[in-house]
Amino acid sequence: MCVHRISRRSFLKMAGVGGAALAATQAGPLAPAAQAQAPRGRPVPDPDIQGLVDLHIHSEPDRRPRVMDDLEVARRARDAGVDAIVLKPIDFETASRAFLVRRAVPGIDVFGGITLNYAVGGLNLEAVQWMIAMGRGVGKIVWMPNVDAAAHLRHFRSTKPPVQVVQGDTIVPAAREILKLIARNRLVLATGHLSGPECLVLIREARKEGVDRIVVTHAVQNPINMTVDEQKEAARMGAYIEHTMLGTVLGPDTPLIDPFYKVLRKVTLEEVARHIRATGPQQVVLSSDCGAAMGPAPMDALKGLVVGLKRLGVTQAEVDLMMKTNPAKLLGL
Repeated sequence: MCVHRISRRSFLKMAGVGGAALAATQAGPLAPAAQAQAPRGRPVPDPDIQGLVDLHIHSEPDRRPRVMDDLEVARRARDAGVDAIVLKPIDFETASRAFLVRRAVPGIDVFGGITLNYAVGGLNLEAVQWMIAMGRGVGKIVWMPNVDAAAHLRHFRSTKPPVQVVQGDTIVPAAREILKLIARNRLVLATGHLSGPECLVLIREARKEGVDRIVVTHAVQNPINMTVDEQKEAARMGAYIEHTMLGTVLGPDTPLIDPFYKVLRKVTLEEVARHIRATGPQQVVLSSDCGAAMGPAPMDALKGLVVGLKRLGVTQAEVDLMMKTNPAKLLGL
């Protein structure tokens, strides 16, 4: 069952989107006036997010409560005019789910992937192979561990043994075999919750193995905490730096019901804009990372990113680069 979410107005206020920018979001893609103009009763796409690609959405079923399931996410994204979405797993894989969602919700590209946490055996080459096979072409992203990564467990002061990816200045043999599989299948490597220095080691070794589609997962959020210099180095090696809207609703005052989110640092839109300026938008992708219970719906989050960053001086051309061109290139669209 889906869980109620924070209202669009409350979310935009918390994210720092105010004044005229907030007012501009209130009509939304399904406002009565817009519906009256829609042919045959179909929703009118939201001009702020039409054509965008979201590489990072959380939906039901999942280990944590989510605001909506896979089907509702896909329908709302399609009706808003979004071109493609990726269903991000914590446990198991989402490629097979994406395969079915495409059949149930035509008119939008839906992709999935796998996150290499303990639920799939950690750095399990066979799990990645089966994700590829079951997705039949829609399993696109392999995330390194997040909740079972060493940096994540350190941040939460857990004594649980991590899924170890990096050892010293290199990667473990199991990670290298997975990188080779990613390269052969032209998949996207995402760094998960590895620390900033660990990300750089992984990216360097991935490039050696022929991986040419790499994303640093929400680079400035806990527990990654990438510095500007680290982001520049990752970008120099060809990786895309991801920033997400979820970061703007983290921290002690978060409306998200899971206490997990309260001990993560809030990242303001102003910070995101500064990091984009520091590294340049050419190697940046912007995602929602949303779907958590009592948080913003993913499409509201995308709209908040667009409206808020444009208020801070990010141009429409830069938005298109970071939210259309770059993520589409990663997915092979």
